[in-house]
Parts: sequence; structure tokens; C-alpha cells
Amino acid sequence: ANIAKLANVSEDQARAELIEKGAVYVLPNSDIMPSDMYLSGNVRLKLEEAQQAVLDGDAELQRNIDALKQIIPDDIPYFNIEAKIGATWVPLSDYEKYIAHMLGMTDTNGITVTFPSGKWKVNLENNASRRTEAATNYGSKYKSFQTVVSAALSNQNLSVKYKNTDGSESVDVAATEELNEKVSKIKEDFAAWLWSDPERRIQLEKEYNHTFNAWATPKYDGSFMSMQGM
Repeated sequence: ANIAKLANVSEDQARAELIEKGAVYVLPNSDIMPSDMYLSGNVRLKLEEAQQAVLDGDAELQRNIDALKQIIPDDIPYFNIEAKIGATWVPLSDYEKYIAHMLGMTDTNGITVTFPSGKWKVNLENNASRRTEAATNYGSKYKSFQTVVSAALSNQNLSVKYKNTDGSESVDVAATEELNEKVSKIKEDFAAWLWSDPERRIQLEKEYNHTFNAWATPKYDGSFMSMQGM
């Protein structure tokens, strides 16, 4: 409204001229936004919104799609993504599947992974916790399998202690080293397992890029402005 008043034209005329000169972009809700602001920030989300608007019949936003595709960051391929166990962008369901894999199970029945208040928690029902694999391979006789997995998810080390005759406690060095080797094995094997399934690989690569590779920095361009007498 202020621009229209200063230019002594109607609001519709001012809007049309700003769009034509590339100074603004029309949003899906019909508002307008300066081009430097629109073509920055979370451009992946803006692209999705513009694509949905075009599908819904708003052909005017094809202009937005064309511009956003020019500046959207290139996808980071899965083999360049560091997928550490405990990463919060990985769905909880995939962590449950990894546990099932380690236990030699074909499904995730009886396996629950949660992240309440920023702390990993693994719960195994009897059908899972009593499997032989829970004490062998990735498991240990010194701690429960869910404790070992929780330590791997939390990037923590565990210790095994024994009581002395005087009631004090000492660390069993050999047992502690063996236990933490299990924790390390769970952590080290996670990425290879995670990317091994083609369907999961595609979905997680998309999720990672959508979350961490979606932003563009603003580029200020006053080329649409005309300066009388200059």
C-alpha cells in the first residue's frame, strides 16, 4: 500500500509491476515477499509449498518453482552422509529394525526405542531379550543387551565392577574392555546396515537433505530498481 501511494498507482498496479520486475514473489497464500527473502532460508520447504500450490491450480507459482530450483542446494548423496548411531534424524523405527537385525529377528515385535527428554531408552520384551543373540555376537554376559544398545545410542562407555572382601568395589578391567568392544561393534556396524537397504537408503537420504541441506543464504540484488537521471 505504501509503495502504491508513493508511486501514485493502485495497489494492484504496484503489485503487478513488482512481480514483473522480479522484486517480489507471490506466496501460496497470495501475499507477496521480497525476492531476496523468498529465495533464501529453507528453500526446500518453499519449493514443496509452491509445487503443491501449482498442483492445486495456482499456475502463477510456477515462476517460484523455476527460481527455487536454480538455488536449491545439490543433494548430498548417502555415501557422503555420516550416519552415526544415536543421530536423531534417523527414525526410531529404523533403530528398532537394527536391534532386530542384531538379534536375528525378522520383525520388531517386542522392541521399542524411545528418546524421552533427550535420553535414549531401549525396551525389550521377553521374546527379544531372551534370545541367544542377546548374550552373544553383539550381546554380552556382563550387561543386558538393552543396556549395551542404550550405551551405543548414547555414545557412552560401560564398566563392570566386582566387590572386594572388604565391601569396596573395583573395576574388572578385562570384562570392561570386552563389554565396550561390544558397544563399539554396535556403533561401527550401524552405518553399513543403515545404507544396505535400497528403499531405506533413498528415504533417509531424502530426510537428511530435507533437514540439514535445505537452506540458501540471501543474495541482495537491486537490479530491478530504476534510478531516474542515473
